[in-house]
Amino acid sequence: MKRTLFLLALTFLMTEVRAESSLVVEPLNGSGQVLALSQIGKLVAQSDYVYFYAKDKTLLAKYETSEIRRLSFGTPTDDVLVSAAKVSVYPNPAQDALIVSGAEGEQLRVYDMQGGLLLTQPVTGEETTINVSTLPTGTYLLLTGKQVIRFIKQ
Repeated sequence: MKRTLFLLALTFLMTEVRAESSLVVEPLNGSGQVLALSQIGKLVAQSDYVYFYAKDKTLLAKYETSEIRRLSFGTPTDDVLVSAAKVSVYPNPAQDALIVSGAEGEQLRVYDMQGGLLLTQPVTGEETTINVSTLPTGTYLLLTGKQVIRFIKQ
């Protein structure tokens, strides 16, 4: 189910960005990769991995879904790719509150792993606190404009 929601979120975001945009995959280990959306032909989810294939069917990248920290979209010259590194979510795992910084002017959306929208909150300042105390323990997706960030509620 996590894999299905991950792919749904990725597909949702890819339909909202321009064709000349890039996908930035940032794994937990910090060594990210930029993939041009115009080159991505197919996404395959298999055994907790996501495979990115080019249109000519060559493998572009392979990631374990549990190891992906953040996805962001933009063109290589956009400030989106530069600012993607500035958006942070902490503490992760969270107990009562999740602090989001660097996402000014965005609408935050929290989804459960079944794809249900649980919370929406606008970001009005440099930092925004989201009350997650009422959420059950588990893994969630936070959509911040053009990024998907996975967080854990303890």
